[in-house]
Amino acid sequence: MVRILLVCADNAESSFAAQCRNAFASLGHDVRTFNYRRFHLHRTLFTARAVNLLLHRAVRTVCPDLIFVIKGEAIRPGVISAFAAQGITTANWILDEPFGKHSKFNRVRNLPEYHRVFCFDDRIAQQLQKGGISASYLPVGADPALHHEIIPVSERHYERDVAFLGSHHPQREQLFTTLARSGIRLSVSGYRWNQVPKSSPLFPVIDPRTLRANKTMRDAEAMCRYFNLTKINLNLHHAQAIGAGASLRLFECGATNSFLISDYKPGLEKLYRPNREIAFYRTADELKQKISYFLAHDAERLRIAKAGQRRTLRNHTVLQRIQTVLKTLHIRNAH
Repeated sequence: MVRILLVCADNAESSFAAQCRNAFASLGHDVRTFNYRRFHLHRTLFTARAVNLLLHRAVRTVCPDLIFVIKGEAIRPGVISAFAAQGITTANWILDEPFGKHSKFNRVRNLPEYHRVFCFDDRIAQQLQKGGISASYLPVGADPALHHEIIPVSERHYERDVAFLGSHHPQREQLFTTLARSGIRLSVSGYRWNQVPKSSPLFPVIDPRTLRANKTMRDAEAMCRYFNLTKINLNLHHAQAIGAGASLRLFECGATNSFLISDYKPGLEKLYRPNREIAFYRTADELKQKISYFLAHDAERLRIAKAGQRRTLRNHTVLQRIQTVLKTLHIRNAH
């Protein structure tokens, strides 16, 4: 057993950090968490200093063998290297593009200080390697304890033909507006979609509800139900994913035995077999064609969804990712 200090931006009961914590614990390790965004202290320079002082205190209290950071943009340069100098193994799992290109708030300035950096996107991992950082590709995954089939296929009375569940981004609004104009029966739900103007053809298909699936267990279950009751779930990656930076949605939806069509990113075919475990599209026209095709071919759609679920549970769980972390860091499981 090793003592692990999990440093994260959110440790709500259904958050990705909580899923990682539970995976470490299930392998027999003693895990404590430090939420560096608690009380929003990370938002200003003065209070960010307080965050780092509190992190030092947490390390003195826990005396960890491993400090495992998820993101960690608020950790000041020099802090991680000081912990490493004490003989503590340090690692970071980057879940966003860390250079600040797409969001200056996601920039991580101290990556060279970590013993190991795990990156959600293979192309970004390669960029880090070229900069002399010990980095490797580690996609995110699903947690079957949270992400599972709620409604069996034989009992489903579908509420939606085509739907997207996720945050608003301009490129997503542009694509979904194109779909709405083409007459596709679409539903869109998630954070910040209320900023779409009422004059937009997309406005009538926006669901005002926002499922906080990363905050509460009830909403996590509602998300799985949403996937199950949608014939075709859509995925459009954020622009920060330049390679096989698969979104959480790919794995979470896949684990529920629900059908998904995703935009294609180079390397995603290594995670799921195209047209056998998932469907990919490259252009809006191709997406419209595939929507029409799969709405008319129920059996094929259901077969692909089931194969995708098997693949997810076999190869893409959070537990398996944490096992990879420990193996890479040469840390044995307690049991």
